[in-house]
Amino acid sequence: MIDSKKNKLSINTDIEEPTETTTMAHTVKSGVLTLQDADLEKIGNILESHFSTQLKGSVSSIVDGVVKGLSEKISQLEAENAELKGRIRSLEQSADAAEQYSRHNCLRISGAPESKANSTDDTDSYVLKMAKALNTTLTINEIDR
Repeated sequence: MIDSKKNKLSINTDIEEPTETTTMAHTVKSGVLTLQDADLEKIGNILESHFSTQLKGSVSSIVDGVVKGLSEKISQLEAENAELKGRIRSLEQSADAAEQYSRHNCLRISGAPESKANSTDDTDSYVLKMAKALNTTLTINEIDR
């Protein structure tokens, strides 16, 4: 019998000589357990209610844990991303500064007339003549390509 106030099932444990009887298209051995369809429905409703509540609580706690873990991981990755972007900016600035420094002694001359021979001696002599015209001292050893 089901006590619906306490949600408990009580079973008669008096053991009788097993005899087979047919009740509502079910064969039940008397003395073991005899339940009516209404009783089975009540048991099903009680179990459904009980497990539904427990299942909702379990699913909710699992989802909350997963979301919390993912949020922490996202925050960690965002911090790492910001740090890496800062490092990249710093490296780009360092590379630019190094490139500019490597050119600090460079002078680009354009518009110099080309000779038919197009030899480096002609270019060197042209640069030396320009330096002399500007009253600077420049030697052939200071010219680099």
